[in-house]
Amino acid sequence: MSAEPDPAFAAAVHLLDVRRQDRLLAIGVGIAGARSLAALVGKNGTLVVVLTEAQDAEQFAALGLPQKIGRAHV
Repeated sequence: MSAEPDPAFAAAVHLLDVRRQDRLLAIGVGIAGARSLAALVGKNGTLVVVLTEAQDAEQFAALGLPQKIGRAHV
């Protein structure tokens, strides 16, 4: 698992123009991507992350991000 999101992820986030208080659904972004998105939406934003690996879902839940309202392991 990478500590940093890949460059394509960064480019997509830039094009998306994520702002504070946004509500996002992120699928398959990994832990690094989820942390990055959480920082962008801020504590008043909402971030729902769908992860395909149980270990990633557990790590995401352990982050204790205030923006997180859900996670899924599919």
